[in-house]
Amino acid sequence: MMLKPFTHPWGEGLEGTPLKIISMIGACAGFLTFGYDQGIANALTQNPDFFKTMPRLAEDTTVLGTVLALFVLGAMFGCLTMSALGNKYGRRPLILFATITTLVGAGGMAGANGLACFCVMRLLNGYGVGILTSIVPTYVGEISKPRIRGMMMSLELVAAATGLAVSFWVAWAFRHEKGPLGWRLSIAIQAFILLFTLVTMLFAPESPRWLMEAGRVEEGRRVLARLHGQAFADAATLEIQDAIAVEHAAQRGKGYAECFANNDQCFRYRTFLAIGVNAAQQLTGINMATYYSANILINSVGMTPDKAVFVLGFLGVAGWVFMLGGAFVLMDGVGRVRTMIIGAAGCCVGQILLAAGVAHQESKAAGYVATAGLFLFLCIFSATHLPTAFVYSSEIVPLAIRTRSATLGVAVQYILNFVVVMVVPTAIPGMGGWGFYALFAGVNGLMVPVLYFFCPEVSGLSLEDVDSLFTGGKVRMRRTTKVEQVGGIGELEANKVEGSFDHVEKVESGY
Repeated sequence: MMLKPFTHPWGEGLEGTPLKIISMIGACAGFLTFGYDQGIANALTQNPDFFKTMPRLAEDTTVLGTVLALFVLGAMFGCLTMSALGNKYGRRPLILFATITTLVGAGGMAGANGLACFCVMRLLNGYGVGILTSIVPTYVGEISKPRIRGMMMSLELVAAATGLAVSFWVAWAFRHEKGPLGWRLSIAIQAFILLFTLVTMLFAPESPRWLMEAGRVEEGRRVLARLHGQAFADAATLEIQDAIAVEHAAQRGKGYAECFANNDQCFRYRTFLAIGVNAAQQLTGINMATYYSANILINSVGMTPDKAVFVLGFLGVAGWVFMLGGAFVLMDGVGRVRTMIIGAAGCCVGQILLAAGVAHQESKAAGYVATAGLFLFLCIFSATHLPTAFVYSSEIVPLAIRTRSATLGVAVQYILNFVVVMVVPTAIPGMGGWGFYALFAGVNGLMVPVLYFFCPEVSGLSLEDVDSLFTGGKVRMRRTTKVEQVGGIGELEANKVEGSFDHVEKVESGY
């Protein structure tokens, strides 16, 4: 209790809706920083003083790409830290640690007077964000009810889209500020965002599922009761304990090797699914667009810098609106897998339009086609891949390896993110401009059959019932979001008795 509220939260009298709001604000504010940092590079690369302070970046585009990519390299190490320590120390303490780390990194970048300091602080900033983006989806999923879990987990991605939109408008607001204020204040703004996470997480509870996994069953039951009521807590506690017992029976060892065990609960297959959907998110080419969208509009499409930054502001708003549609309509209504398939097909079309427009950029009409392709790509991505990758990778893996497997997936995402951001400045001109976009169009097209044939649908299932898709070492390729239409799962649901987890959810009127 000496470290309270870092080890034990304040406000233990909070319950119901106020507690849920506090927990969600705390968790989602960190994702605002993730989205913000993805887009604020546009403000840096258009500011002369930034290059004056760090002249090496102006001399070599490869160095510029590497320095910007240090953020995602740090994020990868943050994911691996979370993967190793998440089950040991719990969700909440690591969220607080990551928030403080990200805050220090943001302040350090804003005050950097040389390339070395900027690089170290960018790594540190990314390290904190990597922990946040790998632990927050797990935390939110574990404190949410099954029937609204997709929506609740999507709120963090709405926050990321909001951060991206805000960063575009910040770049526009400082477009005429060519001095140090233009880029230093742009970076420092994210520090204010992080204060919401730091304050609200002091009152948020620990994950009830993690508490039960750690043997603190009654403490976990009390957290569930505070969140969702006593009846739900009693029923959910029984199911969570049953799921833990099943997973432990399938578990033969510890550490990362267990994530790839080919056991009765298909740990290996589920880990590859978590890694695969995160890899698919990056292989759409999204960070080519978010980090260098201003450069694409200026150098590939031919816009003036002022016009390009202004267009980006509206693009950020459009992406945010599409993100709301994906998070609150597609994810639970259409399903996770179908949403990703729609995303892959839509992103493919967007990249084709972008490639076609850039290939004939001497024509004014081609410029409009390329701009439309960029808009379509970012809007479709925001509605589909952005919310689903983080959510699906956290849902598909079992509690026994959830932290390690889910964060391995996010770490792979950041590795690919690093590669894309690093090579874009040289790859676009090196492939004739349009060739790079055509490459991503082909990759997006290939994703459609892969997603359909290998990813079972989990929408509508509790985290414990997801295990039923992988019993006996076999994968049930669920296609529908309707539980009663899925064979064995339907039978399992039909036999739920009064007082069970799912029965309590059906008869309760509140969330």
